[in-house]
Amino acid sequence: MAILTAPAHHENDLDDNSRNSDFLERHFDLRGRKTSVKGEFRAALATFLTMCYILLVNPQLLAKIGLSPEAIVISTALSSAVGCIIAGYFGNMPLGLSPGLGLSAYLTYGLVLGDGQSVPQAFTTVSKLMIFFS
Repeated sequence: MAILTAPAHHENDLDDNSRNSDFLERHFDLRGRKTSVKGEFRAALATFLTMCYILLVNPQLLAKIGLSPEAIVISTALSSAVGCIIAGYFGNMPLGLSPGLGLSAYLTYGLVLGDGQSVPQAFTTVSKLMIFFS
């Protein structure tokens, strides 16, 4: 008969978890903001689930102008991850950033399908607009 036991935790494992938690608490002033790593993780999960619709809708929208849905999913996910990490770490605030549907709809329906611009022309137009308005 086999006896099941819980895996033993090494002191180093606990120290690593404690050090990571301490770093997060110090860097983001979690105690001062009356929150915890666990609470922030739950909030991040809720934000992710709220924002992940863009991973389904954006590729369908941009596929209408001939872009690869697989490439759009990957680029949307990567740009969201990079934006969130930069804003969260350097801004020291829990911000969720992701590409919006408004610009994708404008690119698809306004520029390519509406005005008849080519996809490269439309991307150039949108890039100029982003530089001008930022």
